[in-house]
Amino acid sequence: MWGMIGGAAVSVIGGSLLADDNGAEAANGAAADATALQAQIAREQWNKYKEIYEPLEKQMVEESQQ
Repeated sequence: MWGMIGGAAVSVIGGSLLADDNGAEAANGAAADATALQAQIAREQWNKYKEIYEPLEKQMVEESQQ
């Protein structure tokens, strides 16, 4: 017996209800991975700014104030 619930294919086999999430779990996992990657890139960019550019900015401000 097949039916549709909320757009997902559902099958009843031996009294057990089996639902297909149409790939939602995989999509959620991919979205979580993408979010984690974006956060990692943002941290790396921030660290690079703090290490390289912030000292240069401070130096330029000090020189301009003299």
